[in-house]
Amino acid sequence: MSISKHKEWILETIDQLRQRKARPDLDRIAHMVERKYGLNHSSTQSILDKLVESRSVIKVDYKGNTSYRNAAKWKKSLVSASATNSGIRIANALLSLRKEAVKSGSEVKGATALEIEKWLVAKNPETRLVKNRLQAALQREINANNIEQLPNGAYILCNDEESETSSEERETNTSEKSAGETPPLRSPGKRLGRPPSKRKKIKKTHGPDFETPGSKRARSLSQLEDGAKCDYCLLTAECNSKGKPEGLLTCTDCNAKAHPSCMDYTEELAQRALNSPWQCIDCKTCYICADSEDPDCMLFCDSCDKGYHMNCHDPPVSEKPTGKWVCGKCQQEDVAWQFEARSKTEMGPQESQNADTTGASCLPTPSASPVPFETEEKENKVKANLPQSLARLKILQKGYPDASEWTVADVANFFKELGFEEQAQAFKDQEIDGKSLLLMKRLDVLTGLSIRLGPALKIYQHVMKLQTAFQDNS
Repeated sequence: MSISKHKEWILETIDQLRQRKARPDLDRIAHMVERKYGLNHSSTQSILDKLVESRSVIKVDYKGNTSYRNAAKWKKSLVSASATNSGIRIANALLSLRKEAVKSGSEVKGATALEIEKWLVAKNPETRLVKNRLQAALQREINANNIEQLPNGAYILCNDEESETSSEERETNTSEKSAGETPPLRSPGKRLGRPPSKRKKIKKTHGPDFETPGSKRARSLSQLEDGAKCDYCLLTAECNSKGKPEGLLTCTDCNAKAHPSCMDYTEELAQRALNSPWQCIDCKTCYICADSEDPDCMLFCDSCDKGYHMNCHDPPVSEKPTGKWVCGKCQQEDVAWQFEARSKTEMGPQESQNADTTGASCLPTPSASPVPFETEEKENKVKANLPQSLARLKILQKGYPDASEWTVADVANFFKELGFEEQAQAFKDQEIDGKSLLLMKRLDVLTGLSIRLGPALKIYQHVMKLQTAFQDNS
């Protein structure tokens, strides 16, 4: 095939990566070209080198990373390395200037570029976000639908319209309500004349337990009808590499598809990813700043699979963690509590109440999910059919023992008998005895042991029960 065709493929790929705010480096370019056109990595690299020599492609080194630009469309960026957070500073400036205008009684909406620049300089006299750099940052925010430029040249935040709603509009909306209906304290208003911000345009989901069976079925049928295939195993949603039906994750940017199991996702992570917008590793951006720059400083949450720059995360992460990492958002949501609540919901209200009063555990185990039951006879039948160890059945029937005098070996053997053979070794490596086990907190189990999130959540339930049993006995 002619070099011109290969050139067209590579330039098109570079442009697509740039549009997604993904770094167009060799690996990403080669991966996309091979996936779309079948050209292997070495051939892509050879052609890319020739295009660099002919000046059709510009090779750029940035912070120790090499990327490529379409020479016909690329202009050297005027924005400094700190521009990743420029959108946040512009948003803060617009909010502050709007508050000042409200206090002074001004009816002028928005702020001009000069007013924004003066505010930024007042906050930081050494800022480089001025003049041409500020104009470039403002244009980038407009393109991202984060801000809007009014006909008079002033700028406003796209998601700030409801605060700009006039009192007359609110009165009109209220008058349209029925006399017996209590008006809300704050009307959300409608966004007129502009699309919403891309980062706000995400369908809110409360997880797989709140998703209707119809929506799950419709999505699965759609994938089957389309014949979509996983980019890793080349199988459909009807059958993964393990021979089981499994939904496909679809990248919101490049439409790449993959089974969660092909990417070694845990069960909890797979459920979250299937029920929320997902990005593949090539398109992954920071959840806070929506930028893919500084990939070496990007952390990926093992609970929700979202990416965070270390300095963008709240609170900022000073040192790159080793092993598993859970973002602050997931920590606040208390995944373990949701896991326990979901287990009780599946058991049913009566059985859940009985479990709370008697102390018996009906939590999920690595070999079985919670099974609803109504009678003691049915409970015994279910237990007999499950591949559980005698130790686990003993716990289910008699409750959890006092672990205060356990040795390191006792702790490891306890979890090994519960079915966590691989994870039990982590307790032995950390030399956790009974006293240490009773002092462990949720984060100690989820992140301190460097084990998968799914088993860690289940193990934490047992740790909580052991701690409760110790408190009851003391």
